[in-house]
Amino acid sequence: MLICCVEEKNYKYFFVKFSVPGTVKFRFYLTAREVIGSKELLLQVDEMKLNRAMELLRKKLGEKASVIFDSDGNLKPYYTVLVNGKVARSMEIELSDGSEIQLLPPVGGGLS
Repeated sequence: MLICCVEEKNYKYFFVKFSVPGTVKFRFYLTAREVIGSKELLLQVDEMKLNRAMELLRKKLGEKASVIFDSDGNLKPYYTVLVNGKVARSMEIELSDGSEIQLLPPVGGGLS
């Protein structure tokens, strides 16, 4: 729940914003897929924000989370996060029920 206040001229408006729980789908690739043992995972999220979904994913994965998260619980810096096919530039992104979160590992190789 978030209580917001908007001031306009001589009036103050207060409103309450509730975050409705929903389900998100995580998709994993390469090493993360191998370690986790699945290409995707559905997760019930109580607050529809990317940072909360990532926190719940880390808890759900337990020891296996170390393939994606560092020892402080932060996403390893070389992973790219896509939300519904778009690069997530912030962990504060609002999610909706059914959002798909892809965790892309670094890609190496090419022609030499």
